[in-house]
Formats: sequence, C-alpha cells, structure tokens
Amino acid sequence: MSTAFTCALSGQTCTTPVASPSGQIYERRLILTKLTENNNTDPFQPNLTLTEDQLISLESNASPITPPARAPTVSSLLDVLQKEHDALLLELFDARQALEETRRELSQALYQNDAAVRVISRLVMERDAAHAKLQNIAPQQALTPAPQPMEVEVETEAEVKEEPQSNKIGEADMSIMVETWKKLSKTRKKRAVAADYPQFDTISTFAPADTKSNLHKTNKPGSTCLTAVPKTKLVVSGGNDKIAVVYDGASQTVVGKLSGHSKAVTSVDATEELIVTGSADGSARCYRVQHASSDDSGVSFDYIGSVDVDGGACAGVCIHPTGKYVIVASSVGKIVFCRVNISSSSNGDEDTSANAVQQLVVFDTETTVTCIGMHPDGLILGAGTADGKLKILDLKSQKFASTLEGHNGAVTSLSFSENGYHFSSSSDAGEVNVWDLRKLKLMKTLTCDAGAVYQVQFDFSGKNLAYTSGKGVTVCVVKDWEKSVELVTDTLHKNTVMGIVWGLDGQWIASAGKDRNLVLWGVTAQDA
Repeated sequence: MSTAFTCALSGQTCTTPVASPSGQIYERRLILTKLTENNNTDPFQPNLTLTEDQLISLESNASPITPPARAPTVSSLLDVLQKEHDALLLELFDARQALEETRRELSQALYQNDAAVRVISRLVMERDAAHAKLQNIAPQQALTPAPQPMEVEVETEAEVKEEPQSNKIGEADMSIMVETWKKLSKTRKKRAVAADYPQFDTISTFAPADTKSNLHKTNKPGSTCLTAVPKTKLVVSGGNDKIAVVYDGASQTVVGKLSGHSKAVTSVDATEELIVTGSADGSARCYRVQHASSDDSGVSFDYIGSVDVDGGACAGVCIHPTGKYVIVASSVGKIVFCRVNISSSSNGDEDTSANAVQQLVVFDTETTVTCIGMHPDGLILGAGTADGKLKILDLKSQKFASTLEGHNGAVTSLSFSENGYHFSSSSDAGEVNVWDLRKLKLMKTLTCDAGAVYQVQFDFSGKNLAYTSGKGVTVCVVKDWEKSVELVTDTLHKNTVMGIVWGLDGQWIASAGKDRNLVLWGVTAQDA
C-alpha cells in the first residue's frame, strides 16, 4: 500500500519520493540539486557522504496535477517558474540551518557574557577586600622603623649592550631568505612563459567557461578575497560566512571548506603545499594541501596551526617564496613575521599544543594597514594604509625603506610583477597606480569609472594587468595602457566583484564577488 511522503527539505508532499540511508525522505529533484551544491554531503549529517546511487525510490499515491496543454511559450515559462521554486526552497532550507547556527552562537555568547559578569563581580569583591586589608596594615607600618637601604648591583653600559635584540629575524632564518633571493633574482629574467601563453588578443576574447553559484552561505553572502593554488585549477574564495571555499575548476566541484574563523575571512594566499586564511577575528590559519596520488583525483586540506595578530582585524596574509614563512598584517599596524613547519604532523583538530606556526618578529608601521604584498624574490614587502600611502619594508635590513604617496583613498590591494621592477596598487577611490620599484616613482594612474577597485594583479608574464571594475574585470597591457578589455556580463556577476586571480599559464581568470558567484573566464569551445 502506497502513501504520501513529505520532503524534509521543502516540507511539501513528494511526487517522486526517495529515502536516504540516514532515514530522511526527499523530493528527488531537490535532493539531487542539493547534493550538487554540497559536494555529495548529507544535508542533515554533514559528516556523511550521500550519492544518487544510495537514494532509495519510494512509491507514493500523491498524484501530481497534470496541467492542461499550453503553448510552447507558456510551457517554457512554467519550467522557469519550477526552477525558481526549487531554488527558493533550497535557499529557505539553507536559511533555516543558518538560523539554527545563529541561535546556537547567540546562546553561547549569552552564556559567556553571564560568566564574565560573575567573574567581574568576584574580582570586585576581592579588590574591595584587599583595599580594606591595606588600610589596616598602613597604620601598623607607620609604627615600624624604616628598613636600611639595600645595596643594588647596577649593570654597566657594556653589559646592557651585550643583550641580544629580540625583535629581529634570526641569522639562520635570514640566511634562508637571502639564499632564496639570490637564486630567484638570478633566474628572474630567464623565467620563460609557456609556448601557448595567451597574448592580449586572445585574452580579449575570454568568456565565461565555468560558473559556480551559491559558493558561500546565504545568511552572510559574498566573497571577500580570492587566490589560486599554483600549477592547479584550485581556486580559494574567502567569504563573509567565515569559511574559505576551495573550488576545483577541473572537476567543477567544491573540494574543501576551510572553517575555524569566528568572523569573515578577509584575505587568502596559497602555494602548492600551503593555504593561509586571514580573518576579521584577528587570526590567520594555515592548512597543508595534500595532493592525491596518481591513481586518485582527490585533494585534502589539514589544519596545522594559527597565529593571532596584536589587536584589530587581519588586513592581509602573504606566503614567503621559500614556503617556510608567513607574513600576517593587522589593521592596527602590526606586521607579524612567522615561521611555519608544513611537515608538522596534524590530524586536523584544534590542538594548539601542536601549533606549526611560530611568531618570530613584529614590525610596527605606526598606522592603519589595509593590505600587504610580497615581492617575488622575497626580500621586499609592501603594505598599503588607510590614508592612501604605501610603506616598503626591506626584510634584509628589517627597516621601512620608503613611504610612497599617490592614492586619494585607502589602499585595497598590492601586486608585484614577476619582472621584479614594477608593482601595482589599488584604492577604494577607484584608482590603480603602477609604480617603478627601482626609482620608487609613479609610472601610471588608471581610473575606474565603476568606483572602488578591490583587487589588482599582474599575470605571470608581467605584460598584462587585471583589476576589479564594478561587476566585471578589466585587463590592460602594461605600458600600452589604452589597450584594454572589460570582461563583464549582465547575468553572472549581479553585484560588485571583490576578488580576481590569474590561472595556470594565464589560460583563465577567476572572479568572485558579493553575489556568491564564481566565474572562470577563458577561451570557450565555441571560440576555440
């Protein structure tokens, strides 16, 4: 005997019901759509994998209402309405889960606040008791004869000078960075690009080759930053939902979600072996990238440690070219230089006793830092500030070598060219400045009519410069600035683009923004 079933996602009667191993019943088309978005994860038990093959079909006596024959235009309209209806139900389900998560966070916050009030009350009582005891002791001390002066051994000036300086990068670490700098600076001019590296004429034909919608949660939507794992098609997007999502453009699936921050992810950086995320909660978290063997196409990410900046939000993170050091900037002006041990064993938990990140030095810019960028040779660090200035830190001398002025707004991003001579900066005033690092002079200022520019980046050849421009991406030729193209559509990015990144050998460009959509631009099969 058949019966009617209710979908656990939509709460409506199922027309084609299926059951999962966990005991939930779903409408088939809704659960298949949800599995595509969640990378085959059970909606109610995220630790379990759920595939289409595991779904069990059920019989139902709920008879669907067959609409009368319609004209082709009406039929297509009904299909569109059905898809919109399904999308609305899935979004409602995500919103309900987000509401439960918010309720749990609020409950925990209220509990912590109540505990803090009790602790403060106890401390106030202890303080008052200490004051009362001190008042009783003071009259007794007045009757006690004064003690004889104590002889104190004073350190000589020579002894003071012999104390080691604590806020300096050690000789061993500096030696590693200098050797890397020598090696990279010698081979920089010989760095060859691939034979099929696209020229500007090809880049100007880039079109959306792949798109991923709903990349981040709906309760706090939007991507804030973007980077790519070198020599792969992995794109890392940091979001307002406190999660960094790793998307594989090769398989067109989400392969990882890096969680652990308590506030929005504000910056990301990646190498082949390491991903670093920075957050508005004032911390930076490191994840080791575990590439699968040749007979397995998967990839995994293991949490290995974190570092907290000294007050304020994390304004930027950079991985040193050696891969052994991480630089983290705080919005209050502190730049923290850390050593990271990628080979450190970890099971992915939050055990701080096995932290693979060690803080070495803290540099103080004495201003509000908004972003940082690393020179490809590894001995120069640039820091953008809220007052539109750029501070150049020489890691070899461990001093700020210069301060450049040229922006009318806060600096939003920095990018050094692979040629080692040029670097670019953007601002929330809609400016893109290109600088000559040898002369420390401004070469060119580009203006974005769409408003603030949130990210700028040179490609590997150093001949093309890309930057965000409203709801699209603008690419121009270095030194031939009038030669430019804007990659934009009216349907893909419906809100401001916040992050861009060049892909492997310049074959594609990724962009993401406030609308939770990720777009990979490249040469499509139609254009090829």
